[in-house]
Amino acid sequence: MLNIKKPWENDSYLGNQKILEQLNTLSKNDKLNTTLLFHGSFGIGKATLAFRYTNYILCQESENFLKFKINNNQITNQIKNLTHPNLIYISNYDENDQSKEIKIEEIRGLKKKIMSKTINGTYRVVIIDSIDSLNKSSCNALLKILEEPPQKTIFILICHNINYIPDTILSRSIKFNFKDMNILNTNAILDLNRIKTNTDKIIKLYDNKRITAGKIVYLLKNNFEDIENDFEDFIANDKSNDFRNVLIKTRKYIKKEDNDKFLILIELFMIWIKKNAMKILYDIENNSDLLKTITYWDKYQIKYKNLNDFNLNKEEFILTLNKDVRSLLHMELL
Repeated sequence: MLNIKKPWENDSYLGNQKILEQLNTLSKNDKLNTTLLFHGSFGIGKATLAFRYTNYILCQESENFLKFKINNNQITNQIKNLTHPNLIYISNYDENDQSKEIKIEEIRGLKKKIMSKTINGTYRVVIIDSIDSLNKSSCNALLKILEEPPQKTIFILICHNINYIPDTILSRSIKFNFKDMNILNTNAILDLNRIKTNTDKIIKLYDNKRITAGKIVYLLKNNFEDIENDFEDFIANDKSNDFRNVLIKTRKYIKKEDNDKFLILIELFMIWIKKNAMKILYDIENNSDLLKTITYWDKYQIKYKNLNDFNLNKEEFILTLNKDVRSLLHMELL
């Protein structure tokens, strides 16, 4: 069982020094009453830095942010317990630590909370992690709040894919682009959190590019090795094998409590398509197969987004996926 610190429990932060400097300038110039958008890869430390900056603001210490250290005091303890009266945290994870949609009721509740005055006349910080999980109604409700934000209120919006965020929200935000880290920094963060595991296989699978410490933790927490084994069985079967057994095995990912495992399974499928498309690129004779593969990629990019946006039927998705994997296998991509 992994014992991982939550973003609000971390005392340290590594990486993206340029963003630390930008935040320091923002506070020095007294431009805090605003909306900050932290965007970048999942698990890169956006929420960790959001809570670190919250500590700095609510502690009201005179030193600049670059020298700020989180000490053991009443304010930091309240933040670590998510009980500070001037902190509002909205998460896309439920009580079982499974990802969920952020619904309009939560944004309406936020609007009521920020109408009251802050304790001791200090700043209030609102962290939404992540706005990728807002549905259309929630987005519209949040936009109305951002159009006329209350005084002494800072919004920190965390985003994993800025391309999905409406321009109306982007135009009202100061954007901070979190750059991907190298493998050395990623391993250093894992060491800080005492994650003792062989991550080489995961790093290789994700092509050493967009894998982050937080992503590795997320995968390990969801029994990634079991999901990968299921996927290997999934793509190893053709008409000569027992398709029914494969279907039964993959249907377990439909359960609501296994939503994150389901998303990881689909992600593995997308990686598999992309890698096989790259193989075909080097074979001029297979141009038609490349076109078919790209068509599958586009199809599932849309289906995957629609599945999240419109809460579509997972069982139907899995059934279609089984069918399309078999079609791809018959193209002899492997």
